[in-house]
Amino acid sequence: MPQIKEGIEVGYVAHLARIDLTDEETKLFQEQLDQVLLYVE
Repeated sequence: MPQIKEGIEVGYVAHLARIDLTDEETKLFQEQLDQVLLYVE
Protein backbone atom coordinates (compact mmCIF):
# COMPACT_ATOMS: atom_id res chain seq x y z
CA MET A 1 0.00 0.00 0.00
CA PRO A 2 1.45 3.43 -0.91
CA GLN A 3 2.16 5.76 1.98
CA ILE A 4 0.30 9.05 2.20
CA LYS A 5 2.80 11.86 2.68
CA GLU A 6 0.46 14.32 4.37
CA GLY A 7 -2.17 12.01 5.80
CA ILE A 8 -4.23 12.25 8.93
CA GLU A 9 -2.92 10.38 11.96
CA VAL A 10 -5.79 8.54 13.64
CA GLY A 11 -3.99 8.34 16.98
CA TYR A 12 -3.52 12.10 17.09
CA VAL A 13 -7.14 12.83 16.18
CA ALA A 14 -8.36 10.31 18.76
CA HIS A 15 -6.21 12.02 21.37
CA LEU A 16 -7.66 15.43 20.50
CA ALA A 17 -11.18 14.00 20.71
CA ARG A 18 -10.28 12.26 24.01
CA ILE A 19 -11.12 8.85 22.55
CA ASP A 20 -9.18 5.90 23.92
CA LEU A 21 -8.38 3.47 21.12
CA THR A 22 -6.50 0.22 21.46
CA ASP A 23 -3.45 -0.30 19.27
CA GLU A 24 -5.50 -2.72 17.20
CA GLU A 25 -8.31 -0.19 16.70
CA THR A 26 -5.83 2.55 15.81
CA LYS A 27 -4.19 0.32 13.20
CA LEU A 28 -7.54 -0.72 11.73
CA PHE A 29 -8.93 2.83 11.56
CA GLN A 30 -5.66 4.17 10.14
CA GLU A 31 -5.75 1.61 7.33
CA GLN A 32 -9.37 2.47 6.57
CA LEU A 33 -8.74 6.20 6.59
CA ASP A 34 -5.68 5.81 4.35
CA GLN A 35 -7.82 3.93 1.83
CA VAL A 36 -10.46 6.68 1.86
CA LEU A 37 -7.82 9.37 1.36
CA LEU A 38 -6.23 7.43 -1.51
CA TYR A 39 -9.65 7.09 -3.15
CA VAL A 40 -10.42 10.81 -3.03
CA GLU A 41 -6.88 11.80 -4.00
